Amino acid sequence: MDTERLYFTIISPEDRDFFSLYYSSALLTKYLPKGAPYNTEEIEILLQNRLNHWNTFGFGTYILRLKADSAPIGYCGLEHAYESEMVDIRYGIIDQYWNNGFGFEAARKIRDHGFNTLGIKQIFGAAKHKNLPSLRILEKLGMIPFNGAQFFNDSSLQFYRITRQQYDELAITI
Repeated sequence: MDTERLYFTIISPEDRDFFSLYYSSALLTKYLPKGAPYNTEEIEILLQNRLNHWNTFGFGTYILRLKADSAPIGYCGLEHAYESEMVDIRYGIIDQYWNNGFGFEAARKIRDHGFNTLGIKQIFGAAKHKNLPSLRILEKLGMIPFNGAQFFNDSSLQFYRITRQQYDELAITI
């Protein structure tokens, strides 16, 4: 799977170094559920959870790589939110690549893939109230605030959702 500037690789054990780089950064983890860097054991659990999701459901998180040089710049994917039926869109970009539209570019491709290829009926998103760039991405994806979701056990999160019907209507208006 790819976009104009990115290609997506299914997460693998070989991505351990990238995961360590990303999840050990105070800046990059500030708005994640923990709100702070993850230790080595926690990073290994996160990686294993991503791998297990792929093995169980046949979809999950991808590593985002620049087409220009194959450098990993982030991640994006769809996953079930903590053993629920809710499918959550997840994305993160390394700070040196912020403000270039990569997050939205990847998330839009994943949203489209979720509806058009995987046949998902609704996609949820969550971002901390203070994480304005992520909130903007969710809104640009056509998601609307949704109060009926509660996962991650974090009251500082704003939840969003887009249904297949809303997605189809969005496609008509573009």
